[in-house]
Amino acid sequence: MKYFITGTTVSGNHRSHNEDCILLGESVITNGSKEAFIFPPFICAVCDGVGGENAGEVASKTTAELLSSSEYQTVSELKSCIFDIHDRLVSIGKQKSELFNMQTTLCLVAIDKYNTPHCLNIGDSRAYFYKNGNLSRITTDQSLAQYLTETGKAEKFGIDLRSYKNVIISSVGNPKQYPMVDLFSLGESINENDMIIICSDGVSDHISDEDFLDIISGDEKALTKQQLIIDKALSNGSRDNLSLVTIQLA
Repeated sequence: MKYFITGTTVSGNHRSHNEDCILLGESVITNGSKEAFIFPPFICAVCDGVGGENAGEVASKTTAELLSSSEYQTVSELKSCIFDIHDRLVSIGKQKSELFNMQTTLCLVAIDKYNTPHCLNIGDSRAYFYKNGNLSRITTDQSLAQYLTETGKAEKFGIDLRSYKNVIISSVGNPKQYPMVDLFSLGESINENDMIIICSDGVSDHISDEDFLDIISGDEKALTKQQLIIDKALSNGSRDNLSLVTIQLA
C-alpha cells in the first residue's frame, strides 16, 4: 500500500520562532508545509518544544531527527527507541548548559510493514482518527488538568482546570524522569477515505471537534484543509505555534 502524507508547522501570530517540529517519514520540517507519497514502514510525528524550558526548538527538532532514522520491528522496539532519544536529549543538555532541561512532547503514528498503525504519545499533542464520517480522539492528554479530572480531584476541590490545562506531566528530555509512553491502538488498518491527524495543542486547544470535523470532511485538498484548521485556531485566539500532520491512503 502507498500512503499520502501531509504536514504543516508555523510559528503563529504571537510567537517569534517555532518550537514545534514535524516528521513526515524521513523529512524533518521546522517551518512550512510538505506533502509526499510514501510506502511503509514509516513514522509521522508532531513534536512540541515545552514552553518555559530551555531550547524547546532544539529538543523538538533533535527528537524528530533521531526518529527519522529509527528502525523498529515491534512496538516494544519503538518504545525503546524513544527512551534512547530521551537519554540522548538529557546527555546533550548535560554537555551544553544552554540546552540543559530541554524538553518536547511527542505524538507519533507508525505504520509498519504490515500496514498496521501504532500510535504513541508523550505530553499533550493529540492524534485523531477520521473514519466513516466521524472524528474520534486516539490519545489522552498527559496534562495536569487531565489527571485532576480522572482522579476526581478537580470536582472534589472545585479546581479551575483552565489553570492546569497546559501543564504537562510527561515529556521527552526531562532529566528528572523518564517519559510515560502511552500506546494507543486504532483497532484496524487505514482504509480508503480514512485519515489520521496529529496536531500540537496550539491547534487542538482552539478548535472544537465540530469545526475540526466540518473541515476534515470537506472536499478540499489535504494541505488546504490544514490551512483552514490553522486559520480557525488562530481566529479563535491561539497564541502558540501550530502543527498538523495527516496520513491517508494514496
